[in-house]
Amino acid sequence: MYNTSTNKQVIYSLDSLSDSLYDLLRKKSFNDISITELCQNCNITRKTFYRNCDDLYDLIDYSIDHHMTSALESVSWYHSPAQEIVSSFFKYWEDKKDLLSLLYAKGLFPHFKTRLIKIVSNYMAYQRMTAPSVKGDEALREYYDSFLFGGFLQMMEAWIVHNYALSAEEISEVYMIFKQGRQYR
Repeated sequence: MYNTSTNKQVIYSLDSLSDSLYDLLRKKSFNDISITELCQNCNITRKTFYRNCDDLYDLIDYSIDHHMTSALESVSWYHSPAQEIVSSFFKYWEDKKDLLSLLYAKGLFPHFKTRLIKIVSNYMAYQRMTAPSVKGDEALREYYDSFLFGGFLQMMEAWIVHNYALSAEEISEVYMIFKQGRQYR
């Protein structure tokens, strides 16, 4: 688990390490990056790395979690309509598509999806507690949420594969149309 302290030095170290990791990922595979090389690339000691992370996957977790927080900071996660949340998320990643494409190209997209599932599952659990039941059957709510979120993840992956052919606004609109059970155009 990465260091979750809000201390400025901790955040600086994690951000520097994260930037260094992405710099190295542009040149080589994830499995070929050593912690020594990573630390040398950003002038941070191995001791500092291990004080803040257990391994490179912890650093990826930190980076993804940081980006997810940034992607959704413009909306109230628990009080905004789903369309606003989806739109905010896609707009953020449209601006960061080089990073998202890099994660995909280096085989780290499954890890990205796992982190996203962890974050969104908290939101969905909250929604299940506060939202009206699905067509009167609360037992189906978790399945409904899983269906919607699975579709969201697959749409996001298709968006990357198709080199962001639709804008963030268009892909958000398509998702909401599908979510509402309507046909697209």
